[in-house]
Amino acid sequence: MAENLLILACSATKAKVPEGRKVPAWGLYDGLFYRAIKKSGFRLGTESRLDLLILSAKYGILSPFRCIETYNEKMTRARAIEIRPVVVESLRVSIWGRYKRVILCMGQVYKLALIPYSEWCPSIYRIEEIKGKGIGYMVSNLKKTVEKIIGKAV
Repeated sequence: MAENLLILACSATKAKVPEGRKVPAWGLYDGLFYRAIKKSGFRLGTESRLDLLILSAKYGILSPFRCIETYNEKMTRARAIEIRPVVVESLRVSIWGRYKRVILCMGQVYKLALIPYSEWCPSIYRIEEIKGKGIGYMVSNLKKTVEKIIGKAV
């Protein structure tokens, strides 16, 4: 079982998928954070040190393996607050007691769907946030964090 969980925001940039066709969420999202993780050497389903969940504006918490259709819904404050009860319950049920560290990579509006962390994340977990002065720094910090976890030389 992995000791680390990365919760990653969905991405407005998506792979070109024919309308109505479902693909795994991991293959659909194609934003900078997703590209950085893929370049880090992380291989979904094969890493024993890092698990991944996606916070989607449309679907809430997603397994990266869940097949979904493409969509164009932006995470707004209202949407984050609307999906919060389902997101918090989904996380509480699916991750309680499974990890030592939870890493969040998302903007402030997405975090509104997760607050308060104490409702889904026991105090024994360490919660870390990927931060940076801009998107470029955040992408770089995310890639370094993933590489360190999976044991790739940084």
